[in-house]
Amino acid sequence: MCACNVLVICLTRSFYRYIVLAFDEMKIREDLVFDKSTGEVTGFIDYGEGSLDQRFVVLREHCVKQRFDHRKLATHMLTLMVRGIFFKCDFPLAHFPTQGVSSESLIYIVWRAIRMLALIGLQVISVVADGAPNNRKFFRMHEIRKFQSSGITYKAPNVTKPGSFVYFMADPPHLIKTVRNAWYNSQANGSRSLVNKGKEIKWSHLVELAEKTTSDTGLYIGKKLTREHLKLTSYSRMNVRLAVQVLSSSVANGFKTLRDLNLMAQDTEATEEFCRIFDKFFDLFNTRSVTECIRKRKPDLMPYYRVSDPRLKWLKETFLLYLSEWENSVKTNDAIPKPMKKCCMLPQQTIEGIKICVYSLIEIMQELLSNKDTKFVLSDRFNQDTLEIFSDSKGHEAIVTTTHLFCNSYKMPKPSLYRSPLHLVGAVISQGKESTL
Repeated sequence: MCACNVLVICLTRSFYRYIVLAFDEMKIREDLVFDKSTGEVTGFIDYGEGSLDQRFVVLREHCVKQRFDHRKLATHMLTLMVRGIFFKCDFPLAHFPTQGVSSESLIYIVWRAIRMLALIGLQVISVVADGAPNNRKFFRMHEIRKFQSSGITYKAPNVTKPGSFVYFMADPPHLIKTVRNAWYNSQANGSRSLVNKGKEIKWSHLVELAEKTTSDTGLYIGKKLTREHLKLTSYSRMNVRLAVQVLSSSVANGFKTLRDLNLMAQDTEATEEFCRIFDKFFDLFNTRSVTECIRKRKPDLMPYYRVSDPRLKWLKETFLLYLSEWENSVKTNDAIPKPMKKCCMLPQQTIEGIKICVYSLIEIMQELLSNKDTKFVLSDRFNQDTLEIFSDSKGHEAIVTTTHLFCNSYKMPKPSLYRSPLHLVGAVISQGKESTL
């Protein structure tokens, strides 16, 4: 049986068609390589034919008559990854050597990929990206007032299927890192001073928790907090594991336990609530299997089975209300000078990304679970984890990875070309019709 016929059988149920498209840029080393088999030189920036950035490159070369050796070398690699929701597939679709892609070019690149995937019967329900400024601008460029919620642009009409939407998702692991980093900066000589309803959320509370649970008793309450958790470096700031372990229910329980034992001041209540709230937020976006909730004894890690799931209601009515009340309490607090008010809250970009995720997840679950054939949905499908693993899977570091090495390592075509949809068909079949959940 040919691959196309097998894919048609796989997609006889409508919910199999839904996929996620993630994109991200990784750092590479500037280098030129002559490919003797094709006679081409790789290493220059190439945004793809038709993209606005590429047209400017061509126009500049014609107008200024730039010489060949003055063309700009790529410093980043933009990669597009297709991820299945109901079948196991993590497929690199295209890559573009860039010096930082603009939001205008992302419009062309992403929607071209969505249209191409629609040709083989796959429907992109979500586009996932991190919180880079060009990605946020890409989201906002789809602004249509009647499709907004609280002024947040989180979805756009799907031109390949009238009546449906493509939902944007700011990578949740990236958001949890920015939340932790904002908390870390809320200390002496830090750039922030988080205050919620008049109560401070300070990093020194976490440091005190670590000291109390080791020096006084010799025992650990909650997570085993180490120097790696408490003193952040440029590397640890980007480590999701450390951020999740700090913003956890076990740390929140540690604050409560020490307060009950009168070993810690009562002013840690806001910090405890902060940890508990964002621990649940991350869990709701990180459901990975049907058994993890049992192993870890955390009901929030349970897959989503129905549209009326109370966790979706919690996100909309409790979590967003928590952020809204925090913002209002700072704005109405006359004791805080006006120039300092922004420093008393989470960064506005982080709040915007969180709201995009919440609004999108709620409507995605409503659309997917309303299908009678859908048994459950795992929310970890809507992040960039597989894309980041893909970037590091060959062990190449940015200092040695070049455009040529990237193409050869991942068996990608030459830069700026999308892989054939037939390759995607083979990937779907070889990895299995349904995911191993």
